[in-house]
Amino acid sequence: MPIGDPIDPQAASYAGQLVAQMPGFRAVAALRSSAGTKRLLRCTVTAPSSGETYSIRGRAPGLPYRTASFTTSSTSASDLRDGLIAAWNALDGVDFAVVSAAASGTAIDAEQLAAGSQDPIEFEVVADPTGDLSAFAEVVAGADAFEASFGRYVELTGFSEASDAARPIVAELSVAAGPVIQATISVDTDGDTFTHTFATPNAGGGASGAVTTVTYDADTDTATTVPIAVAAYEAALPDCTVTGVTGTGVITIAFPVGQEAGTVATTAQGSSTISTSDTDGDAVPDCALVYDDGTAEALTIGTEPTGYSGRQSVACLGQGFRVGAEKPGESITALGKVWIETASGANKGRPYASPSPSRFAHPTHHWLADGQSVAVIGG
Repeated sequence: MPIGDPIDPQAASYAGQLVAQMPGFRAVAALRSSAGTKRLLRCTVTAPSSGETYSIRGRAPGLPYRTASFTTSSTSASDLRDGLIAAWNALDGVDFAVVSAAASGTAIDAEQLAAGSQDPIEFEVVADPTGDLSAFAEVVAGADAFEASFGRYVELTGFSEASDAARPIVAELSVAAGPVIQATISVDTDGDTFTHTFATPNAGGGASGAVTTVTYDADTDTATTVPIAVAAYEAALPDCTVTGVTGTGVITIAFPVGQEAGTVATTAQGSSTISTSDTDGDAVPDCALVYDDGTAEALTIGTEPTGYSGRQSVACLGQGFRVGAEKPGESITALGKVWIETASGANKGRPYASPSPSRFAHPTHHWLADGQSVAVIGG
């Protein structure tokens, strides 16, 4: 559906629902990134006695224990370590854990193949005739990757190196910030005029397009002029967040992620002064919208899934679709920009109808709305 077509009031009924496919439709089943952590257990090894048999056993979730044994022929701790590792790796069907020597020191490491905190691997020492094997201790606790919620955005960080190399890898959106410009004003005389000209080639605000000029007149002093200046910047740069400190005359203009901005020129009338400093912002990440393809697992028995768990691949959409997005909790302008939150916290990846310094505007997605249902259209 072209952007200019009438809006369908039945655009979507729930977050993640694919409502319509359009020309250029692109859906991908993306692999998880390395987000999340694998459980790691460690057994330290000391010098054993020769001719003794030592055994360890381990199991993956829901499977029986498997036991590996090794009989020493020396008093070398390294020989005992490597012998138990080789015996473990030689067991048939052991495909749920990796056991290897620690990178430093004499130890046996058991690491879970997949990240996750649920159903962890277990390892223990079952035969240690001379007390040279410590108990397997947890070095790294397993932790699930983030839940990819339906109707939210994830970042595309590259491609897998496996045989299905065309599959992208997804992760949570990186924390990002837009450019920031600070202006410090000092008022000498009531009525002095200040001007501040910005290069804003892609900001989308201000009547002059690539160049935006803000003009305001001083009040009696710096403290009373700061609110006037803030209002002038807000009117000229509607996508920005502007704050001012009356005591210091510092005005901060924070642009959304991905916008470009820099001071071109400033003037202050009479003996009043204005100085500026510019800080660059981050680029817009490559991202996709998570949708419900029917494969997501429920995280709690008796409930409907709200996204993909940290153990699953993620179905997501890039373009050519209409799909239910998570409602932003604010008024939506039909065909308005979709602003995507990158800040850490409960709202990361959530689409919004308004900008902020930690959000970026998706280059092709737009809101559709009838006041109740919402959807995103990708071009």
